[in-house]
Amino acid sequence: MVIPILDFSLIVPEIIVVITALVVLMVAVFARGQNTTLLIVLTLVGLVAALIATVSGWVGDATGFNGMVVDDQFSRFLRLILLGIATLIVLLAHQDLEEKKRAGEYLSLLLFATFGMMIMVSGADLLMIFLGLETMSICLYVLAGFQKQIKSNEASFKYFILGAFSTGFFLYGIALTFGVTGTTQLATIHQTFSENPASMGMLAYAGLGLILIGLGFKIAAVPFHFWSPDVYDGAPTSITAFMATASKAAAFAALLRILTGAFFELNLDWAQVLWVVSVITMTVGNLVAIAQTNIKRMLAYSSIAHAGYLLVGLVALDAQGASAI
Repeated sequence: MVIPILDFSLIVPEIIVVITALVVLMVAVFARGQNTTLLIVLTLVGLVAALIATVSGWVGDATGFNGMVVDDQFSRFLRLILLGIATLIVLLAHQDLEEKKRAGEYLSLLLFATFGMMIMVSGADLLMIFLGLETMSICLYVLAGFQKQIKSNEASFKYFILGAFSTGFFLYGIALTFGVTGTTQLATIHQTFSENPASMGMLAYAGLGLILIGLGFKIAAVPFHFWSPDVYDGAPTSITAFMATASKAAAFAALLRILTGAFFELNLDWAQVLWVVSVITMTVGNLVAIAQTNIKRMLAYSSIAHAGYLLVGLVALDAQGASAI
């Protein structure tokens, strides 16, 4: 099967980010001695080029790759946020990279993680979202342990173990959903549920529940938040900032697409679950943050509380709620 060239035009920013990551990695490997400033400049050039490609491609909505990728205002807006955050993180990490002389690995992993997040926000298929989620997660597992310290290694290992566990839930949820509907495309799943109410049985709810668990871990909603304080504390400060902003934005974008797209017909049920999770997340995040004496752990619990605030927009079940998120 030949993929039309037009389909690749929908993912130009993603292609630019991947090429930049590969160039940075190759320059770091083959150049004599790592020139941190050069690698940072190359990274910033790639990110700015991706930003320009995103803005210049701001036209009508389109889908490609047999409905697996969607290019709409929502995905373009999230791309701008993710690329903007990545640019700020690169600038924030400049001094630390100069000291450690490991800029090549750091910057390439950061770019690949950004690429995974961009795939998540552009995904119109559960498998595409899963691929973006795993690309992002694997890079963050490594970046969380980037410092050669016991605390950093522990954070990376804990994040990896719990992350792999949540991935299993997410993938099993996709499998159950496919078993019920015969597809993994969000629009087709929604169509199946709306045209055949009998398909909304126990397996459909089980699939939805497992997907919510998998994404609940990524947004650090209670009770899937236990990894967050330790990982935020052990990771380099710039990566802590990256996880607290970019990865959460990508996870919420995926959650919004899945719930308001594929599983909208089940909204009265998942909204009941989410408002409870939202209240508990806000309460636990804020109360436990008060008792913290470590600034990064306090920010972790603050991030958990903010996940609860964002979930309120999902519970609203309307355009204003989505816009507020």
